[in-house]
Amino acid sequence: MGWYTYSCIFAYSEGKPQEIFRPVNGDGQLCGWGDLKDFPKLYYVLRPEAPTAPRAVCVDTCPTEIAATFKCHGTAAVPASVCEKGPLLRYGTKPLLKRFCIPDVDKLPE
Repeated sequence: MGWYTYSCIFAYSEGKPQEIFRPVNGDGQLCGWGDLKDFPKLYYVLRPEAPTAPRAVCVDTCPTEIAATFKCHGTAAVPASVCEKGPLLRYGTKPLLKRFCIPDVDKLPE
């Protein structure tokens, strides 16, 4: 708890509180900030060729169903076209704290 309090005070004193409260994609960019202001949520993309190596990307909305569509900013490892259309192992999510897309165990692919 002490380190978190110190981190918050330090971030505010340096004028960068957004760096604590925003999720970060695979390229180290803050979701919902600057060029990514239209992509405020963090979603982990699972590619079929490497299902155990999820990649964090910023998205406009959390996909609530396996077939749901969403817009993705993309990263160096996962281009936006792949992120939005596949090939991906898609899964349904629930939003957490309006910033994270957490897997919904009832909506995971078989």
